[in-house]
Amino acid sequence: LEIVQDPNRHGGREKSAAFFEEKIKQAFGEIRRVLKPRGICVVVFAHKTTEAWETVINSLLEAGLFMTASWPVHTEMHSRLNAQETASLASSIYMVCRKRTSNEVGEYSKVRREIESRIREKLAQFWEEGIRGADFFMSAIGPAVEVFGRYGKVEKLSGEPVKVSELLEHVRQVVAEFALERILKDEARLKGVDALTRFYLLFRWTYNHARVPFDEARKLASGTGTEITENWGPGGLIEKQKEFVRVKSFQ
Repeated sequence: LEIVQDPNRHGGREKSAAFFEEKIKQAFGEIRRVLKPRGICVVVFAHKTTEAWETVINSLLEAGLFMTASWPVHTEMHSRLNAQETASLASSIYMVCRKRTSNEVGEYSKVRREIESRIREKLAQFWEEGIRGADFFMSAIGPAVEVFGRYGKVEKLSGEPVKVSELLEHVRQVVAEFALERILKDEARLKGVDALTRFYLLFRWTYNHARVPFDEARKLASGTGTEITENWGPGGLIEKQKEFVRVKSFQ
C-alpha cells in the first residue's frame, strides 16, 4: 500500500490529510504488533514542514512506539537541492524506535527540563558535525521525542495533556536560542539583539534566499517572538509571494 497525501487523489486537502494520518497509524500499529519485546524498528523520514513531523510523531506515539535514538544522515546530492528557491533538506532523520512498555504519566514542567537538556546536548554534537540550516532545526525533533515518548502521557499541572504541537513549539524556541548563540559566537551579545533581527538572522541562516511556506516562516518567527504579518508590505523586511514568504536581502 502506498501512503501519500495527494488532494487530487483523495477528494481535497482535508480528506487527503485524514487518509494519510489514518493509514500511517495503521502502518505503525502493525509494526508494533509484529515487533518482538526487545526488538527495534528504524523509521527514515525527511520533510521540511513541522506539520508533517507532527503527523508522524503523533502516529508513532499513538501506536505505542517511542524513539530511543535518532540521527540526521546526509542523503541528498547537492545537485538535487535548489537552495535559492526551495527550503530543501539535505538530510534524512533516522529514528530508532521500540515498543513503549510503560504508561507512566509525566509532569510537563519536569519533562520540559529533561527535553531542553537532551536537545542542547545533541545540538552541540550536531553543530560540531557540521549540520546547519533547516537540517539543524529538524535534527532537534528526534531528541525531544526520545524524552517525550517515554511517557504514556505528559500532563500540565491542570491535568490537561500536552500536544505534540506544543512540544514542537518548545523545540523551535530552544533551537532558535542555541543557533543564535552560535551564530553570534557570544551568548551575552544575544541579549541585546531585538526580536526582528533574531528572526532575520535565523531565516537567513536556515533558508538562505529560499522562499518558504507561510506557516513554516510563522513558526520560525514564533521561536523569536516575532509577528511576520507586521513586517511585510512597503518598506518591510519580509516579502509575501502568494502562500510563500521570502526575507529581503540586507541591501
